[in-house]
Order: sequence, then structure tokens, then C-alpha cells
Amino acid sequence: MFQIVLTSIKPITVMFNNSKFDISKIDNKVMEFNEPKDINFDFYFTENGSNIFHGKLKFVDDEYMAFGENLQIVKMKEQQYILRFLCKNECFLQKKCQKIVKNEQIFTFFQNGVVEIETENQVLFSQKYDFEIVNAEISELVNNYFVIKLFGKDEEEKSIVFNNNFAEIICLDSAVIEPTENGFKVLTNLYDVAGHGLVEIFSIDEDIKKIDEYAVYMNNAPNRDFNINILPLYFLQCIKSRDYEEAKRCLSQNLRAKAKIEHLAQYFGEFVNTFVFDNNFYLEYIDAFNHHFAKKYNFKIEANRIQNIE
Repeated sequence: MFQIVLTSIKPITVMFNNSKFDISKIDNKVMEFNEPKDINFDFYFTENGSNIFHGKLKFVDDEYMAFGENLQIVKMKEQQYILRFLCKNECFLQKKCQKIVKNEQIFTFFQNGVVEIETENQVLFSQKYDFEIVNAEISELVNNYFVIKLFGKDEEEKSIVFNNNFAEIICLDSAVIEPTENGFKVLTNLYDVAGHGLVEIFSIDEDIKKIDEYAVYMNNAPNRDFNINILPLYFLQCIKSRDYEEAKRCLSQNLRAKAKIEHLAQYFGEFVNTFVFDNNFYLEYIDAFNHHFAKKYNFKIEANRIQNIE
């Protein structure tokens, strides 16, 4: 039996086999099939006037792959998958919300996520982002690079760094950018249990290179006020943030004595996400073919500390 669990960060309606069903953060949908088969479907945002998007799942080389805008499939085990709908921007209005004139260039921002840069007689850049724009700013960086900061509803942020030829170099899920002597520094809120932020430092020469990164606390100290049942998630999120000292605080005295920083980093490897599914704790990885897969980790907790990890 093949099982595909459909999840979405925004409320959407999926149309499949002449039927409709709604999906949201708290309301998933499970599709089950006796044999693997290709699946075609359409979906749209439930709560707003929305375009209709098309998606497809195809069974290739003994596993499902997703085709379509903002779709991501994660293999949980041999015949179980999670299909994520990652679309964020529910706004389709071509409404101008900001216009900035700088160095004889005209920067125009539209509510539906379109960013345009032009002169009086030439379009220099035009791109639509999965982001509802409420406001925007422009800041200069070294070597004639510059950054456009986008601000959305619900405190969402995005930054796009451009070179002096108006080509997009990097796009970041944060608008907190601080210029430095050789480049810039970015602070991204990770919205995890502890309240971590990720600081990334980039240099600008002929291109942009990340030269350092480290975790900070958005409120200057970790949030340790949480239900003990999510201690494993807290621990894994600390590992992902490379906050190993805080991660070690979650361990029993016996494990803490054995677990050096390099051991913790090597044990879990390079993962991209932590999540809970069916009351189990998972880490998400990406293989060499850009396929997402998950590994389940079991935790034994006693006296408010992790005694064992499998």
C-alpha cells in the first residue's frame, strides 16, 4: 500500500479525480494506492481569488517524484511519502505598492510579488517572487552591489542581492542585512523553539561567498519554557543551528560526558530540516540527486533529559 500525505503551509483546495478536498497546516489529506501510479491534480488557494496550479506525481526508478510549481516530496519510508505545497503568496493583484527612484533607475514593486527595475527607456530586471509585497527598501553594498529588501504581511521578509549589472545573485528569507567593509551580514529568524537566529557573513569580490555563519538568540537567551514532550525537537533544532552547548544541556549526564561536539555533528550528518510526523521526530536530508528523504530518530527521556538516541 502506497501512502502519500498532502500538507500545505497555506489553506488550499486540491482537485483530483473529479473531487475536491481542502488542506491546511492543521488539516492534512492522505491518499492511498495499492499500486504506484502517476497522479495528476490541480490546486488553488482556498480563501482568496486564486490562479489554478497544476501538479503531477510520477513514479520513477522505484520512487515518487513531484513536478509542478512549489511542490516538494519527501520519502518517509519505502511506500510512504509527504507531499508539501510550498506556495506562500495568495495575492494575485497587479497593484503597485511602492516606487523608488534611485541613481536614475526606477524600482517598482507590486503586491503580487513582481519586482521591476527600469530606466526611462529600458527594462533592466523583472521577476515575480512567491511573496506578497507590502513595502520595500533599497540599500547599497560594496563594489556597486545593492540589496532590495521586501516586507510582507505577518512580518515576512525577503532580500534580493544584485550585482552592478542588475542580475540577481542571491535571494534570502530575511530583510535584516547589515553592510560590512567587505560585503554584508544577514540575520535570519529560524522560528524554532529555542528562538535561534542564524547570522551569515558574506564577502563580495568578483562574486559573493559565504565566509562564516553562527547562531544567536533572537531574545538574547534561549527559550527553555516548553513542554518536555518536545525536548527531542528542541535538541535537534539546536543541532541544526550548531548550538552544540545548548544541545548538550538536553542530554543526561552520562551522554553529555561522552558526546563531544564533533560526535554530535557527525552522528546526525548534514540535514536540512527537523519535523514531527505521527508523533515521531524526523530529520530531513537531500541526496546527490536532490531527492528529499527523512530518517526517524527515537529518544528515551528520563528525568527531563535525553538518556538514549536511536
